[in-house]
Amino acid sequence: MSVIRLYVDEDAGEMAVIQGLRARGYDILCTVEAGSLGTSDLDQLHLAIELQRVIYSFNVGDFAKLHSQSLAAGEQHWGIIVIPDQRYSIGEFHE
Repeated sequence: MSVIRLYVDEDAGEMAVIQGLRARGYDILCTVEAGSLGTSDLDQLHLAIELQRVIYSFNVGDFAKLHSQSLAAGEQHWGIIVIPDQRYSIGEFHE
């Protein structure tokens, strides 16, 4: 089984979520650790691509648009996971 390497943007960067995912064995890097806090969503996506990580965000609108733009430009990324509703527990995120 391959390990999903997540890059968690600042919208989804709650420490409880990060710690919960790490406790379940996920390889997590967040914006603070990467030194990219406050950079644009496009820059976050480019960093995730450079680091070969799937970006994880609550920012559905911006990352859906960035995904469409990437496809139209023939660019590839490692994946984008967006969570539209933040009312789930860490266990529910995991399932």
